[in-house]
Amino acid sequence: NRFNLLGEIKYQVSDNISAIVRTNALFNFTDQLTYNNGYTEPTAITSLTGSDRSEAASYSRAMTKYQKYYTDAILSFNYDLNEDFVLDAQVGLNNQYLKTSNIGVGGIGLTVPGLYATDNLTGEFNQATTFDTQAESTRYGVYGQANLGYKDYLFLNVTGRNDWTSTLDRSNNSFFYPSAGLSFIPTKAFESLKGDVLNYAKVSANYVKVGNDYAGPYDINLTLNQAAGYPYNAGNSFVYPSLITDPLLKPEFTESLEFGVSLGFFKDRITLDGAYYNGSTTDLVTNIATSAASGLSRTIINIGQMDNWGAEIDLGITPVKTEDFQWDVNFGWSKSYSEVVKISDQFDEVSLTTGGFAQVFAVEGEQFPVLKGSA
Repeated sequence: NRFNLLGEIKYQVSDNISAIVRTNALFNFTDQLTYNNGYTEPTAITSLTGSDRSEAASYSRAMTKYQKYYTDAILSFNYDLNEDFVLDAQVGLNNQYLKTSNIGVGGIGLTVPGLYATDNLTGEFNQATTFDTQAESTRYGVYGQANLGYKDYLFLNVTGRNDWTSTLDRSNNSFFYPSAGLSFIPTKAFESLKGDVLNYAKVSANYVKVGNDYAGPYDINLTLNQAAGYPYNAGNSFVYPSLITDPLLKPEFTESLEFGVSLGFFKDRITLDGAYYNGSTTDLVTNIATSAASGLSRTIINIGQMDNWGAEIDLGITPVKTEDFQWDVNFGWSKSYSEVVKISDQFDEVSLTTGGFAQVFAVEGEQFPVLKGSA
């Protein structure tokens, strides 16, 4: 069962100021029943085949609950500062709350065949199908943005946001990320540029920084798992997990700078859009393979820096255009490149996969990814 509830309250404070509270609640509930009638291979068949395909009856039931609440409170401002300048601005608060629970019980062997209930199980509960977990996480954000327009041909946009997350340590759980963009439409600023050939031109430049935690609830805490084969004779045992997360994990940041141009020719019968971007990601939250001698299989840590750049070109052509029919043809080209600039001060490469004859590596100074194998 899946439910998505939306609610919104808006209040017009004045002609230029408005307030809105918007919330979204997502609920997902599952109830899963799994059973096996069991089968006993006749002796005559086992004598012929030499194998016994008998299988014991089993039963398990699992229920999951997923609840996510996303709420924004926004104050908006809209002003015509004078005949030339228009200002549109917003400040807001954001809250994200996630709660999950998973519970299951199961076992092998039924006292009464065909009766599927936990109290009809003959043996102990099966550890693989018996579990009980709960998790909660919260993320708060404060943000603002402003758009300033000048005579409908020059536009400036700036944003800023600070988040606080419960999934990271207090020393790293607050992170800020801004952005800024500038766009200019010369064909509107200088009417002489606009003619029968060139009818539209726009150039833009944008800087964006994005931060994210990429950590789940309690990932940075060293939790314990029930050991295989337990409970046993009324006793219990717990072991450390084979996958751990750095308790001082930091947010991952991506910064990018993009330049773009859009052109329209012959009343937009031909359009050309081009963009170039250059970005860098630091403190990448990465799941790396570890040495078997450590007792761990994998570790989630922050590693180094990865740079990337790319370019895109889109060409649009309208060879036929009438009142009743229009034929559009579009061509696109893109190129991207990623390079691992730094891993850490201790090593210059890490393995991101395990098993098999070939592995994926991140290697300092090399394009990502790098495949290494053995014959």
